[in-house]
Amino acid sequence: MRRGNRCAGCRPGQLDLRSDKCPTGHIDTFSAFAGSLKIGGSQLSARQLRESIEIRFQAAVAELLDALQLPAKIVNLELAAVQPISFAAASNRRVIGSMNEFVRQIESDLMRTSDPLHLSLRLGETPMSAVGSKAYYGLPNEVARDLLMSWEH
Repeated sequence: MRRGNRCAGCRPGQLDLRSDKCPTGHIDTFSAFAGSLKIGGSQLSARQLRESIEIRFQAAVAELLDALQLPAKIVNLELAAVQPISFAAASNRRVIGSMNEFVRQIESDLMRTSDPLHLSLRLGETPMSAVGSKAYYGLPNEVARDLLMSWEH
């Protein structure tokens, strides 16, 4: 059984969305979770849920990078680099704190819009200590743009 992002029978590690088992062979409860989900009246298998997440994630990343006005070459490099998709626990307390702040901001922003791209861009304009330095907070959109554009050099 998995707890959060790890198998209860294993040490902490990654949850690989391509597999129904953890690295040591324990059965993944992701399958049981997916079996209880219904979208549009249809029940999803674990495989269908994984494929849906992967497709939507790729589309959302492409849309966001396009909105940040990055060259197509950079967008394509990044889309290739985010395969395969897997999840892991965050252990940096600054990152976890920033993520919790983002949740609060999204909850507030959802009263004005439900557009995922608008919400993503808004979060990207929010100062964040985890992507800055000790001297200043960084803006996720600027940091992402700078890092991705460094691939060209």
